[in-house]
Amino acid sequence: MIAPRSIGSAGTVKASKQCSPTGYGGKNWEGDAPRARSRQGRSGSEIAGITASLLHCGWQRQHRLRSAPRLSTDVPEPSKRRWPRWSSLDAEILEVWAPAVANLILLPLVGSIDLFWIGQSRDPWAIAGMGAANQVYSTIYFLISFLPAVVTPRIAEEIARGRKSMAAKWVREALGFACLMGAFGTLALVSFPHVVLKLISDRPQVLAEAIPYARIRGLSLIATLCSTVSFATFRGLLDFRTPLRVSLAANMLNACLDPLLMFGFGLGVSGVAAATSIAELFSAVTFMSLLRRRGLLEGLPSLPDAGFAYEGLGLGLRFSVGEAEVLPIMSTTGLTGPLRASSSIRSCQHPESGLMCCKICI
Repeated sequence: MIAPRSIGSAGTVKASKQCSPTGYGGKNWEGDAPRARSRQGRSGSEIAGITASLLHCGWQRQHRLRSAPRLSTDVPEPSKRRWPRWSSLDAEILEVWAPAVANLILLPLVGSIDLFWIGQSRDPWAIAGMGAANQVYSTIYFLISFLPAVVTPRIAEEIARGRKSMAAKWVREALGFACLMGAFGTLALVSFPHVVLKLISDRPQVLAEAIPYARIRGLSLIATLCSTVSFATFRGLLDFRTPLRVSLAANMLNACLDPLLMFGFGLGVSGVAAATSIAELFSAVTFMSLLRRRGLLEGLPSLPDAGFAYEGLGLGLRFSVGEAEVLPIMSTTGLTGPLRASSSIRSCQHPESGLMCCKICI
C-alpha cells in the first residue's frame, strides 16, 4: 500500500509522522470529541487531515506486520510413506534366511517319504511301531542336542577375532562332547529300548515293530549329533548353503534307500531305519570332511576341558528341562488300537518337525 500524499498547507500530514492518539496536527481528537460534537461541523481541511491520518496509521501497521518475522503455527504435513529400499543388508539377510528355512522344510518332507513307503505295506502296526520309535528317538535327541547353543556363538566370536586355531579347538571339543553324549543315548536305545518305548505303548504288536526300529536308529545317534555340531559350526561362519547341500544329498540318499531296503531286501520297517541311519552317517562323514578342508578340524575329536563341560552341562540342563515337557504328552498318547495308532502316528511320525515349527514361530 502506497503512503498518502501531503494534503494542503493547513492540513498537511507527513508520511513519516507516527500514528499516535493526538492524530492530525498534534491535536487530541479523542479528547476533543465532545467539543467536536457541539460544533456545527468541521472544515474540509480538518476532515481531510483526519482521513489522511487514519490511512497513514493503517499503512504503518500493515508495514510492520509484513516486515515482522512470521512464526508459523501450521503443522507440517506428514511425509508420504514409502516402501523401504533394497539394501546390501537385506540381501545378506535373505542369503542367510533362505537356506536355513529350506533346510528346516526338508526334514519333514523326507519324513513323509518314509511314512509313504511304510504305508505301502498296508500294516497299521508297522506305522504305529515306526511312529513310537521315532518319537522316543526324537525326544532323546532333543534332550541332548543343546550343543549348537554353545558352539555357534563361540565359533562366530573366534572367527571374528581372527583366531582360527581357537575356533578349531571349540569344534574338536564340541564333537568330542557330542560323541560322549551320543554314546549314552545309543546305549539307552540299543540296550533298553523297551523301557523307553513303554512310555508310548505297551502293546506287543507295536513293540514288535518299534524295538528293532529303535535299535537301528540308535546306532546313528552319534552321527546325528556330530552333524548337528557341524551345522552349528557352519552357521557360526554364516555359511548356510553348504549345510543345505549336504542335507539335501543325505535326504535324497535316504529317499532312494527306503524302497530298496524295505522291499528289495525284505527288511520292512527295519529297512527304513537302516536307510535313515546310513543317510545320517553319510551326512556326518561329509560334514567332517568339509570341516577339515576349512582347517577347523585337525585330528580327531577330543574330550572337552572343564570350562566347556561346565558351560555345556549347565546349558544342557536348562535346555533339557524345557524339552522334557513333551514327556507327559508322550505318556498320555498311548496307542490303544491299530486304527487309532495309524491315525495318530500319521501326525507325529516325524515329531521333531512339529517341535521345530513351534520353535520357529516362537
